[in-house]
Amino acid sequence: MRSWSGGYVADVEYVGGYHSELQPHLLQAVALLGGHEPAPLPDSYTYCELGSGGGHTLCVLAAANPQSQFYGVDFLPSHIVASRALAEDGGLTNVHFLENSFEELADAAPGQLPQFDAIALHGVYTWVSRENRRAIVRFIRNHLKTGGVAYVSYNCMPGWTLAMPLQRMLLEFSRLKHGRTDNRIRFAFDLLNRLGETDATLIKDNPSFKMIQNHASRDMYNYMAHEYINEHWEPMYFADVATELAEAKLSYAGSAGLVENFQDLTVTEDQAAILNEIEDPLLKETVRDYCYIKKFRRDIYVRGARRLSPGRQEELLRRLRLCLVIPRDKVSRTLKVPKGEAAMGERAYVPILDALGEGPKEIGDLLDIPAVRETTIRAPEVVGMLVGSGQVVITPPERLLADKQAVAKLNRAVAERSWYADQRVREALAAPQLGAGLNTDLIERLLYLALATGIARQPEPLANFVVEPVLARGDEFLRDDKPIEDPAERHEFLVGKMNEFLSERLPVWERLDIL
Repeated sequence: MRSWSGGYVADVEYVGGYHSELQPHLLQAVALLGGHEPAPLPDSYTYCELGSGGGHTLCVLAAANPQSQFYGVDFLPSHIVASRALAEDGGLTNVHFLENSFEELADAAPGQLPQFDAIALHGVYTWVSRENRRAIVRFIRNHLKTGGVAYVSYNCMPGWTLAMPLQRMLLEFSRLKHGRTDNRIRFAFDLLNRLGETDATLIKDNPSFKMIQNHASRDMYNYMAHEYINEHWEPMYFADVATELAEAKLSYAGSAGLVENFQDLTVTEDQAAILNEIEDPLLKETVRDYCYIKKFRRDIYVRGARRLSPGRQEELLRRLRLCLVIPRDKVSRTLKVPKGEAAMGERAYVPILDALGEGPKEIGDLLDIPAVRETTIRAPEVVGMLVGSGQVVITPPERLLADKQAVAKLNRAVAERSWYADQRVREALAAPQLGAGLNTDLIERLLYLALATGIARQPEPLANFVVEPVLARGDEFLRDDKPIEDPAERHEFLVGKMNEFLSERLPVWERLDIL
């Protein structure tokens, strides 16, 4: 008898986390960067995430944007239970979680769901059947507003070419064992690893095998189960995905990996010369994926895209509001790009970063700084370099920012879950000044809980607060990837970490109204 899961891993939960690419104002900005003008995002927008998992991203966005409505859909009951529990503990009334398959969703009667300004799918399209992909397209066609934006991420070709034989072996080996999927993937990896030790060339010399070994060494078997042994796992070429989504009247606008939208940062001059000879935009983007190893695409589409003139593009981008999310003195003006590294010029970016160090600013205000006006820098470059570096975030207009108290309950709920959460998962605290979340590690979330419950803002009491829950879980504190076993050495290490947090991280939290 066919399982209700349709070949999708359903007996172990997917590893959660916060995905900053799903922030609606970022999706709009990417469309503008790509020369497309989406419909303006209203003050009270509607947003849907398909395959919302444990609901963490959606709850953070809902807390930080209380004027808007958020819908999450997942067909795994365990994911919906966890999502609703987090929303309830966080006191959220503007987020709704639905347990439905994509087929059920696509065939729902008119009026059961609203029309959405944005629809997002993170880590879904590669892992579901072709029938489910067709249902997703039908849902987007029926429920995305004209001018709305869609985000679709997926494992892409040809970057996954070398990994495909390994995935096939993991899937076939997992079928040799019965029981829970996490145990089956352990068994499958053990067989694959042993086969690699026999000098099987396609395994031992395969760079993707080292990636799989790394996941196993970190005990990431839940992640590996969902990544590698879903029955319908299928990495796809960009052109094929774009062709499928065209059935929903979607046009490709750009990548949420912002630097990937700039040809001079992604390919060589010789490669660019060949690309410029290709008129078909779908083929051109597909060929670009052959120029450097790219295994995961984060694509943004617009329904009813209107082409922008350079002047109109500059005008709209100048209205975007930017916020620095690290200390000013820690900002790097060098960032990694597919071609290697790119540098932000001193003349333009030092005054821009100094201004952002004082607080959030619109891009137009930054470009109007006298020293900046003497340079040739324009709004597209500012967005690509600053936001693409991960040090700056696009935020909603100031009038829409949530009150600090409005997000405190959710942040408390997120922090309290850290007592038993997987320490490798980075989850976000909702940041009112961002209209989004700020990613944190386990220690930082425990420190949020400590400060929220009145622990003194001093290294010793904070270090003592952090030690208990981590050791009680059987976890270790690591220095240079090695456990710190001596209690005195561990305490000294933690006190140093607390000093660093108090001097660097805490001021950022206070500036973003997290605390």
